Amino acid sequence: MQEDGCPETPVPCRVPGCNVAPKRKNLECHLNDPEHRSKHQCLEKKEIDKLEMESANQESLTRTFLIPDFEAKLATMAVNDPIHSGEFSFQDGKYHVTLYPKIEEEGWTGFYLFKDAGSQKGITLVAGVLQVETRECTFWDYSNLIPGQGWGWSGLCETAELVSAARDGGGTLEIRFRISAPSIPLLPDKSD
Repeated sequence: MQEDGCPETPVPCRVPGCNVAPKRKNLECHLNDPEHRSKHQCLEKKEIDKLEMESANQESLTRTFLIPDFEAKLATMAVNDPIHSGEFSFQDGKYHVTLYPKIEEEGWTGFYLFKDAGSQKGITLVAGVLQVETRECTFWDYSNLIPGQGWGWSGLCETAELVSAARDGGGTLEIRFRISAPSIPLLPDKSD
């Protein structure tokens, strides 16, 4: 996860669809600004709603990461052991997702999208566990990441929720995710 760099460098807002690129030093102010907060909440809800619709076009890809016999696998795993998906292509890059069912913060799971090759884009990742109400949605800049690096959440949901979802799914855990790339260029923040 890459937060270092020149404070004067424009960085894209992490909220999908915001299309504002404030200077790195002003990003947290932009995210916490009450004026932007309601706009951000609407944009995030819109992205999460798209996950439910599964409408695929050239700018997005929706997949389901299936993990059969999840509870049996979980019983043999140590903290921070990963479960990797197969590699898949999206536009000019290759990626895979990784689930960490037991992360260091006891009782929580991590879910990440890793860059394997290519991609000079910002990517929006939306993920949700079927049978669980948890949904996450964030925009990340993958252009400066080298293969093997990625972004994601260290608290997607509780591990117990994954077990319950797998039981409801006949032993198979299903995580649906969608990645998309912005269709319009990022704009500099007017407050910089």
